[in-house]
Amino acid sequence: MPRAKGKGNPFHKPGGKGGGQFTTGPGGLGSFKLVGGPIGVGSTLEGLPDKHPTRVKVDKAAQARGFKNAQQAIDECASKIDKLVSKGSIVKGRRWFAEENKLCAARAKKYKVPTHVAIGATSALSPRCSYQENIRYSNAVLEHHKEFESVGAADAGIQGAGLGANKRMALDIAFNGDPDKLTGAKRRSFYNNILFPGRTNDVTVDTRVGQVLKEVAIKHAEGASKPIKAPEGKKDTAQDETMRFVSESAGTKDMDAGAGYYILADAIRKVAVDRKESPDTIQTVVWLNYGGEGH
Repeated sequence: MPRAKGKGNPFHKPGGKGGGQFTTGPGGLGSFKLVGGPIGVGSTLEGLPDKHPTRVKVDKAAQARGFKNAQQAIDECASKIDKLVSKGSIVKGRRWFAEENKLCAARAKKYKVPTHVAIGATSALSPRCSYQENIRYSNAVLEHHKEFESVGAADAGIQGAGLGANKRMALDIAFNGDPDKLTGAKRRSFYNNILFPGRTNDVTVDTRVGQVLKEVAIKHAEGASKPIKAPEGKKDTAQDETMRFVSESAGTKDMDAGAGYYILADAIRKVAVDRKESPDTIQTVVWLNYGGEGH
């Protein structure tokens, strides 16, 4: 991995895919040794002209949910997020990734792997599980992968380490040490946020963060072609529909993230700029507010 510089890095091209860049804003606690660059993540519409194909696709997805365009959705999500911010929540928000960095470094030392490998395995296993499950799954990978000769053998031999595809990705990183194997904006952003707390412009969007978009989109359901309606009964179908919006078109041409992911990530960045905080701090404020787990 190339050594990172204080700001800017070779994975980021302004006006291009974006992401994976160092921010010049404040955030995080303590000092952290920069031992590599953030991996590339494209999850922002900032700087893209109206007719840019990525913006056009995200606008279309937003309009299907009743918004005028993506910018309206970003602004309304940002307004809701800003109301969650307080002095106390900022303190907790700044601490989370800084503490996670230290915890991953301690786990790396325990299992005799590089810190970026511990963070990479944790990020690979993060979708569709709780924080405590993630720690348990990644500990199993980090502790036992050296008992096997290959990723395939370890995949078959290590039990209780999460979903199949996620486990194989974590094992690939454990064996080969390359975090660029991580797929998806969520995993890649989570990796950057943990490795460089308070230092990058990347935003981790998961189901809890998605609740902001759900609550905003419900107000636009009437007349929408793909409405997100208020939940009825025990099953929260609105949350399911919102997460489909968050992941819509991810991985297709011109879409490094899902449509709703761009909206939420840019909404969080907007609040971060206004509050003079790092995006990962504001994202953590949201995550904790909707039930995320502290350390």
